[in-house]
Amino acid sequence: MKRDSIVQLVAGFVLLFCLSASIALSIGLSASSGRHRLTYTDVAEDGQPPEVSLGIAMGAFRGLFVNMLWIRANNLKEEGRFYESMDLARIITRLQPRYPQVWVFHAWNMAYNISVQTHTNSERWLWVKSGITLLRDHGLRANPNDLLIHKELGWIFLHKIGGYMDEANLYYKKQLALEWSFLLGPPPPPDPRNRDRSALTDKYVQWFRPVAEAPDTLEEVIDREPSVRALLDRLKADLDWGADGRVVQNYPAIRVIAEAGQRQLYERGLKPTQATFLALTDDPAYQRAWPALLSFLRKRIIIEQYGMEPSRMLRYMEQYGPIDWRHFAAHGLYWAQRGVENALERVTAANKQDFDFINAGRVAVQSLQELWRSGDLWFDFRAFVMTGNDQAVVYRGAPCFAFVDSYAEHLEWFKTLSWADNPRRVYSFYAAGYDNLMKDSIRFLYRRGQIAEANKRKAELAVWVGQNTNDPDRNIRLALPMEDYIREELKDEELKRPSVMREEIVGALQGAFANGLLAGDDEAFFESVKYARWVHEYFTKTQGVQTL
Repeated sequence: MKRDSIVQLVAGFVLLFCLSASIALSIGLSASSGRHRLTYTDVAEDGQPPEVSLGIAMGAFRGLFVNMLWIRANNLKEEGRFYESMDLARIITRLQPRYPQVWVFHAWNMAYNISVQTHTNSERWLWVKSGITLLRDHGLRANPNDLLIHKELGWIFLHKIGGYMDEANLYYKKQLALEWSFLLGPPPPPDPRNRDRSALTDKYVQWFRPVAEAPDTLEEVIDREPSVRALLDRLKADLDWGADGRVVQNYPAIRVIAEAGQRQLYERGLKPTQATFLALTDDPAYQRAWPALLSFLRKRIIIEQYGMEPSRMLRYMEQYGPIDWRHFAAHGLYWAQRGVENALERVTAANKQDFDFINAGRVAVQSLQELWRSGDLWFDFRAFVMTGNDQAVVYRGAPCFAFVDSYAEHLEWFKTLSWADNPRRVYSFYAAGYDNLMKDSIRFLYRRGQIAEANKRKAELAVWVGQNTNDPDRNIRLALPMEDYIREELKDEELKRPSVMREEIVGALQGAFANGLLAGDDEAFFESVKYARWVHEYFTKTQGVQTL
């Protein structure tokens, strides 16, 4: 055989081997991209916008076409044609579904830029929710494990809804609390166990556990509680309702009326459908069926409409404390922490630079801080049910001390995710946050009358090994007697900060009732109330701009 023939034969075998290997690799890659939903939109569908079909047809020129759509969407926003701009945003995300920055930009545009250009609180809330929906219901379905989308979703809850920069922020907070009050019903009522972190956490965990552990199918629900079938038959016969969201949405409100002191007065104003539903909730034959059915339906709604995992929600409550899902920071913590945990399953030494664990972790940590500062939520759901007026609803967030220790317990884990917070650096953002949180908690304990506990925590903070070394006066202040230390901490206009004002007032009032009124010490009671009133007056008089 000639030399040329041998070379050709060998080349042919190599070619066949390469083709076989490419086929095998292509099959594996296609299967992997399908499992992880990493394929681009490249198939035209009936009824989709013509721009999507055109973009698909343009093939390699799709990038240029998308750039034109971006420019057009921005121009529409500047012209105040917000709905047209949003329609184009949806088209762009369909053309670039695996590009997280696309989802983040358009969600930010809706929640921050477009919302503040509208005129009413309800319009603003519509756009803020549109940004949340874009990321949660669409962006995460296309990119279920993307850290950036999770982080930005958590940030909208924490900053846009929870912050004070938008004058409609209280309206946002009320709407979120209303939404989750209708979904889950009222959380456990306060009682003396609220001062004990373990007891308070367990109370909330046991309240939510039936939802997290509910069966996955209606048949399993009926197998566990046969009376559910009879209840469903009555709902269908009397109201023409199935096992759907109408049951969940109406149950909390109708039970408010059922348990009202003036029930007979309110019953007179009920519509026939409401009166029928009220009678069903009162019927003793279905008292075991209602909890079983509601837990199942709530679980399905959380999964299907909110894209959240009830089992993960329960785990976070066990891990971090008595999370109230009506509170904005609960959702900030959930999404940021879920993003971090999912990303950690995929990170390697080669791709770790692609994951922004620093900022995602900080959203989770700041959510924990906010749960400490305002996680004890008082929301008057009853007032809304009775009046239908959200302006009449009282929303008040007070400090929840349980989350102070949660921050401390998980601080080191969060620091391991951040190259900017390693032990070799003299300043750590996480350490600074912990320092400020502990100082605020010490003041709160002092105002609440728990002097021994406040002194104990002050002594522990003074010798904390993780402290930043850039403040030479830190330990000098911590060595002062408690009253002098508190006075030093409240210098430099600290009482003008809303969170400090809230902590001082709530701590003083709790101390007034626990250590003054209940203990029979009139002087302590009036002194604490007097101080709380003075802090409130000082804060309101020194505000340059009042936010609603």
